[in-house]
Amino acid sequence: MKKARLGSIDLAYSDQGQGPVLLLLHGFPLSHRQWRHQIEEFSSTHRVIVPDLRGHGDSTVCPGTVTMADMARDVA
Repeated sequence: MKKARLGSIDLAYSDQGQGPVLLLLHGFPLSHRQWRHQIEEFSSTHRVIVPDLRGHGDSTVCPGTVTMADMARDVA
């Protein structure tokens, strides 16, 4: 997993393959691991980017409330 520093948090993500970008987002309360089979399959033809949203998986746990807008900004 790679990490991107976004303000005060580290957002963990996987970036594999080449080609058209395929962004896979996990549901609550999961992590990038739910996509392991899809990453393996699609990375042969696509660039597959799979983040751990803040507070999940290998990303920083944030105090307080995290909104969908926060997570959308992180991914953008």
